[in-house]
Amino acid sequence: QSQADLQSARSAQAEHAARAEQLSGTLSQTGARVQELGAELSAAKAAKERAEAECNMLTRKLATATAALEDERAVRRHADYVEGALKRQLEEAHSEVEHLKLVVGLAEAKLDRAGVESRVVDGLAHQLEQTTTTERGLRRAAEEQ
Repeated sequence: QSQADLQSARSAQAEHAARAEQLSGTLSQTGARVQELGAELSAAKAAKERAEAECNMLTRKLATATAALEDERAVRRHADYVEGALKRQLEEAHSEVEHLKLVVGLAEAKLDRAGVESRVVDGLAHQLEQTTTTERGLRRAAEEQ
């Protein structure tokens, strides 16, 4: 009986060791993914800031072009062209800002999910540690008998 218990404990220990190795790999992958998502988030935020700065610059240029329209008729034709081009650029910049807001939101959601996965892995690692402690106690008890 005690030999069978010892064999069972060894088998359980091998399973726990394999599970611990798997969890360690999962934790490493999750950590790497969290870092990767953090880098993506930083890049997206930087791109959003650049797009917003460009949007502000284009808004100022649009205001300048509009003032030039009111000043002279000769400038009006050119100002109309410039105003149209700036409006298109401004719309593109607004679209880029909206797109980047979505990208930032997605990156933040991925980062949140990676944090949850990390906590799940931590919980599993804790369970494994408790199971391993119980297994050691059982093995010691089996060896004492």
